Amino acid sequence: GKSDQPAFCILYMERKKRKEEKNMEKRNVIFLDVDGVLNSLAYHEKAGRNAPELEERALRILADIYKENDCCIVLASSWRELAPTEYRAAHSMYQYLLDSLGRYGMEIVGKTPYIQMDRPSEIAKWLEDHRDEVKNFIILDDDFSPKGYARYELDSHLIQTVFFTHDMNEGGLQEKHKEKARKIFSEA
Repeated sequence: GKSDQPAFCILYMERKKRKEEKNMEKRNVIFLDVDGVLNSLAYHEKAGRNAPELEERALRILADIYKENDCCIVLASSWRELAPTEYRAAHSMYQYLLDSLGRYGMEIVGKTPYIQMDRPSEIAKWLEDHRDEVKNFIILDDDFSPKGYARYELDSHLIQTVFFTHDMNEGGLQEKHKEKARKIFSEA
């Protein structure tokens, strides 16, 4: 009945306020590139054409990093072009990415801006715009070299992965990257 409404409203407002406060806490951020991080040439060769686009092993490693370091994900990949806009729904591949991350309790909280397809400058800009929200961060990327990130003094946060390899023990996110992430986040 009507008497429930104020209580519901109060609960809603309290939950909204708590959520806003939680959002203001500084967080560890993972800047995520997708291709070359959550898959590799070796994975595609081994798994075949009809295999899922993203490798489960890499998703599990990402989930470990995400949970161990209490992270949130900011998408820095060209996959962000597939995100929904006010004019169109999410592309099926973007929805697949969200679902794949969601299976492991991960979500994307933001996307880097577009600056001439220059990921290091896009991440630098995002960090500048959100400096009060970030405790520490890692960058998972196979495309841009440490030198590209050094221009913005971001190279010490880079965990560089490999897409172009025929070796499953080299391609994409690997167990060894968890330790590097731990080390970067511990220097907060």
